[in-house]
Order: sequence, then C-alpha cells, then structure tokens
Amino acid sequence: MKIEFQANNAENYLISVAAEEETHVKMGMCVPKLVCLVPIQIARAKNNAMVALKDGLQIPHYISYVDSISLANSIRFGFYDAVLNSWKGKIKVISSMGKQSSGKSYLLNHLSGSLLDVAGGRCTDGVWMKITTGEDGDGQGDNSEQEDMLLSVLNAAVSNLTIFNKKDFHLDKDTESAFSRFHSGINLLKQDKKLFKGLFYIAIKDVDTSDVRDLQQEFLEKISQICSKSQDNFIFKIKRVAVIVDILRRNLMSSVHTGCLSANANEELQVFVIFDTQEEIPDSPIFVGDLSCDIKDSGLYLTPSNDSLLFVTIREVLSQLRSSLELVLPRKGRNGEEWHSMFENFLESLAERRQDRVQKWISANTVEFSDNDVVQRLQLEASVALGKVKQGLSVCGCKCSVCFWRCVLEKGHIDDHSCMSSHSCAES
Repeated sequence: MKIEFQANNAENYLISVAAEEETHVKMGMCVPKLVCLVPIQIARAKNNAMVALKDGLQIPHYISYVDSISLANSIRFGFYDAVLNSWKGKIKVISSMGKQSSGKSYLLNHLSGSLLDVAGGRCTDGVWMKITTGEDGDGQGDNSEQEDMLLSVLNAAVSNLTIFNKKDFHLDKDTESAFSRFHSGINLLKQDKKLFKGLFYIAIKDVDTSDVRDLQQEFLEKISQICSKSQDNFIFKIKRVAVIVDILRRNLMSSVHTGCLSANANEELQVFVIFDTQEEIPDSPIFVGDLSCDIKDSGLYLTPSNDSLLFVTIREVLSQLRSSLELVLPRKGRNGEEWHSMFENFLESLAERRQDRVQKWISANTVEFSDNDVVQRLQLEASVALGKVKQGLSVCGCKCSVCFWRCVLEKGHIDDHSCMSSHSCAES
C-alpha cells in the first residue's frame, strides 16, 4: 500500500490554524485532524477469505488467535486508535460498495468532502477508514464471488449507512447476483442484535431528469419482486427497511459538510471552489443603495427548476427574492417608483454576481485547458445560460390593476398586473 503524504499540505494547514482568531493553537484539536488526513486499510479479500489487517498491514505471524474475539482484540488501527479512544461523541459508519469504477469513492467525496484518491487530501467529518479490495490495494485481479460477499457483508454489518452504487437504473443480472451473494453472507453470521442496524441505500448516478419517473416505477417493482419471493432475504434481515426512491441532490445542500478540516462544522456545501487549492470563489453580499443585503449566492435559486421532485416556478423565485429584499428595504412608507427601481437593481445585481462567480470558477478550474474544445463549449453554454438567468429576473413594471404600485410579476405574464402587496399605496 503506497501512501504519499505531501508535507506542504500539512504545513499550509498548520499555518491556517495558527492564523485563526485564537492566539494559541489547540494541539488537542490539531493533532487528530492531521491524523485523519491519511486513510488506513483495515481488511482485504484474498484466496476467497477476508483478511483482517493490523495497523494497515498484515497481522504478524507471531500474533495468534483462535476465535473472532481474540482476533478483534489483536486488531489495531494505527494512529486512529488514539482518535477513537479520545472521541466522546457518537460515531457513524458509512460504507460505499458496488461494481468496479461505479463511483464509490466519487460519491463519498461529495457526501463528506473527502478526497479518497489522494492520501494527503481532506478527510470526512468524524473518523474515516477506507476498506480497499485486492483490486485497489495490492494489484490483484477481480475478486471472486466469495471475496465480494465477505467484503460486502463486513461493510453492511458495521455501517450506519450502506450505499450500493450503480451506473445505470436497471436491476440487471449482475445486481441481482450481488444481492444474492449479500444474502448468502448475512446468513453466515449469527443473530447479533448489534449488527445490520443501518440503512441500505442504492445510489444511481448519471440519471437524466426525464428518466426519474421511469426509474422510480421500475425500482419499486423490482424491489417488490425481491420481497415477494420470500421473506427470508437480506432486505428483511436488515431491520430498518423503507423503500423510498428519491433524488439525492434535493437534500444535499442542507446536509453536506465540506470535511473535518472545515473551520465551521456546520458549514454548508461550497459549490464554487478552486479544486487545486480548495480556495472558495468569493460570495460577496449585495448592496442596494447604501444598504447591504446579506443573501448568499451559493444555493440560491435564480431560475425556475423543472425537477420532477423539486419544481420551482420563476414567480416563486421572484417572490422569494422580493421577500429577502423587503427585510432590509420595506416597501411601506417609501415612494413606489423608487422602491421598484431598487428592486430591479437588486435583481440585476444578483444576476451579475452569479455571472461573475461562474465565470471565475470555470476560468480557475480550466486554466490549463483553455484551448480545449470541450472547455470552450462549456464557456459558451455557460454564457448562454447566464444570459437566460438575467433575462428571467426581469419584472413587468406596469401599473398594478388595483392600485398605483408597479407590477412585480415576471415580465410577459398573462394574468392581471399585481404589486403583490396590500394595495395601500399613498395614491390609491
């Protein structure tokens, strides 16, 4: 197992910690974070058997064990032992499994902010240990069915969340075969009440929005077929069962953190980041006249969404933005023409900030490939999309059909003009 630890990453991290508001570095917090930079392998499959490792290496021959209890007492996790022994909070285990190159590490990277392909990268929130198969760890060929079964059962037995990765949305023979091996492995274990207490989650990547409904229907049918054949299957062995087909993306923005090295443990997922340096593209506040409106661009809807499970109209977008503006610039007691002009400037500023951040993000992450045809096409498509954003944030401006305020509905609407207020303007 080859681990490359880049000293400059550790040095930069220490400098960033020292530069925080506190004048003294808390070594009790710093050292565990540094330890978590390096992953450790805890098991591998070999010769149709699962081989437990000690400190990421093969257990020395002089250490003897006669049963699983003595084996467990012999296992160590290197520097992670100190982190685990000192941690007083809850520990959650998330495992990701699936076919080779199905995006297991990619998914965990996006769920937790980790970089599983670089040993010196950022780590997950909490304690993370990567279980690497023979294919990834020691250059062996494909695992046998027995080896796959053992590794899969180990993952699911101790995990709070088990993620099964798929590239497509069909339950093909390979998937059914994997489920069958999974079922066989579970039956090998004794009825231990501490095991298989987590959720089983099937993650399907690269699904087109138009296929979501078909995917939902097919998966519900397939899962129902598996359950109807017999109650003696792995789905019923896992006690916490709920068949829910949903879009993962709709829950990510409020749930995902950027990793254990984040200064704020409750920090939301940062969208515009320079990948090489992890530096965030600035998300500056919007100014309306002399007033500052602290509304972040990250996660902000500026266009309608046709997502089948997250439908947002342009009218709803404008309504939410108008409410945000009125928190710092109420309409009541102000000149109607002046307020409407400020509202239009506010929307224009939001569109310009989004355009500036997107263009900076693309430029920073494609600086070495600026002449590439794909990158140039991306830049063109981004310019077109940003133009539509600005156009979509245009409001009507005609007189309200009830009072003398100006209409704040989207430009080109077909219903009556409305100021979307109490119609108690000074002129009416």
